[in-house]
Amino acid sequence: MLAETEFDLTFKTIMSPASKGLYPLTVSEIKVAVGDMVTADQPAVIAVTGDGRRIAIKCGSDGRVIAVTASGTVMDSRQMTLVVEIFEEAPPVDTVTASENVEENAQSEEAASAPAEPADRPVDAGPDEQVRRPRGVHRANAETAARTATSATSPSRPDGASKMGRRGVLIGGLATVAIAGGVVGLKVLSSNDGGPSYETDTVTDAEPAAPPAPRRPFPAPEDTDWMSARTLETRATGRYSDEGAKEFLAIDIDKSGNAILVGRTSNKGFALSHRLGDGESGAKLDVDVDPAFGFAAYSDIQRHDTLVGFTPKSPREHSRLWTYDRNDGGTSTVDGVLENARIIRYCRNRDFAVFLIEYIDGESTKSYGAAVFSMDSNHVALLKLPSADRNFDNYRSYTHVSIFQGDLNKWFIVLSGKNENAFSNKSVGYTRTISLEKDSEGRPQTWLVDEQYLSPYVMMPEGVGSPQDSQPAYFHATASAYAQDGRTNLLGGSIWNMIVQEVGNGFRQDVAVSIQTADGKEYRRMFVRSDERKDDGLVLADAVALSGGRFALLFREARGEPLAIVAVIDSTGKTLARSWYSNSFPTVIAVAPNGELYSAGYDIKNGDRVATYAAYKLS
Repeated sequence: MLAETEFDLTFKTIMSPASKGLYPLTVSEIKVAVGDMVTADQPAVIAVTGDGRRIAIKCGSDGRVIAVTASGTVMDSRQMTLVVEIFEEAPPVDTVTASENVEENAQSEEAASAPAEPADRPVDAGPDEQVRRPRGVHRANAETAARTATSATSPSRPDGASKMGRRGVLIGGLATVAIAGGVVGLKVLSSNDGGPSYETDTVTDAEPAAPPAPRRPFPAPEDTDWMSARTLETRATGRYSDEGAKEFLAIDIDKSGNAILVGRTSNKGFALSHRLGDGESGAKLDVDVDPAFGFAAYSDIQRHDTLVGFTPKSPREHSRLWTYDRNDGGTSTVDGVLENARIIRYCRNRDFAVFLIEYIDGESTKSYGAAVFSMDSNHVALLKLPSADRNFDNYRSYTHVSIFQGDLNKWFIVLSGKNENAFSNKSVGYTRTISLEKDSEGRPQTWLVDEQYLSPYVMMPEGVGSPQDSQPAYFHATASAYAQDGRTNLLGGSIWNMIVQEVGNGFRQDVAVSIQTADGKEYRRMFVRSDERKDDGLVLADAVALSGGRFALLFREARGEPLAIVAVIDSTGKTLARSWYSNSFPTVIAVAPNGELYSAGYDIKNGDRVATYAAYKLS
């Protein structure tokens, strides 16, 4: 029988950095789990500093993890990151190793042990195989795509640890945790591009953080100059007021210039086929749904079939889908696919339609998912997206979805939103990237590639804000877009809560956009209003990629009077043109297969709404 005194049980608590210049600190990745046997030099937590740098914090001692902070946690000051149970005297830890590469260490540890099937794979996880990662927006690392759960295999236990019996575990669970001060193995990693890039410096408690960039006025002329860009002209417009049509909610265009327009009257929804060349309308579908959202997606050009859907205004009613023949108006309902779910956003390409859905589950916090429709086989894949942590400390919400093609038979879905901390009420951006392929029968196969927690300070131009401000900035990712090469990409969203944004009893929202180009450069800029209602603020409602590295952005008012602006920018963020009409309000933008840009929404005519669409001149 083992004597209880055989093991000298100790608990070491690893704290976040002492340097105040690194805060607020956002935990972006957890590399260990409770119960894991770890080594002293093993990376445990990856976090993003207030000025956008990434740091890695090591485990600090050989032993077993008994507590670890949650991914997405936002720290205002120094606090615990993990607790390690030590079974014997641990050797001294070298806290400064300039040539060490955290990423390589983590990957070599994985390669040293035979991979086992994770015990709790997320729903959107797939095979444990190497996947060519897209050069996504602010990629934190270049790990393999299947890194969705902690491996069942771990580094070897320290000598004697495998002898631990129930008694020893009980003693460990009741022991007093002793704080072992100091940050063990704190390393700074750069976040200046989407690939793995590391600085050779190592930051310890005694070493100050890098000085912040010099402050600049905000808003500055470069933040508002987009409003003085030339007018984005239209080459064609159309209005539809038959049977009380009030607004177009969606537009989808085929390669021949035919469109499906989805809209609403005062209390019903409709879908309408329309030839953009001569303005002639074809078959019309009327549905007994009062929609808050609608979409259309061509599912079979040869058979003229279109998938259309509507989400009712009532928050307790699920979305409804139809297939619709745009020539003869024949329809059939699509039942059972999205019961107990509401579509809130969608995107499509020629291969897939992807729907961001919100479940009707009666919970106080919303839960989300994604539905992936294969356009040629009609197969559907349903994905459950993570929202609240188990302890509800952090809550993720989603507002946008985009899709782009990587390799010949591989696609990527990017979901954008925010992560809020329940205790600090702070908000950082959040993106989740999912890889998508088809099996031999055309069924969608998906798995998680990457998730990112984005500090506002990696989105704003340098000098706009500082994490040391008494009112630190918050960020919500609201739109992303990818060029055809899958490398030039844009991410944008709302920035708020800074003192310079304070208006009345709240804060003005402004838009931050970051563009990463195929040659590895990054361009950041702000979009701020300068008109007489500038305090109403601005939000980025959507973004689409155009040819030549350009992007089209759809801006809407954050609050107050309605506003809608379509802007075209280049890959450096320079505004080439923008539309702004006092009585016209596009609610969606779309790119046709021939590269032309369209919008759809409504005009105000004689004090009433009329459904309208527009085609723009891009040259």
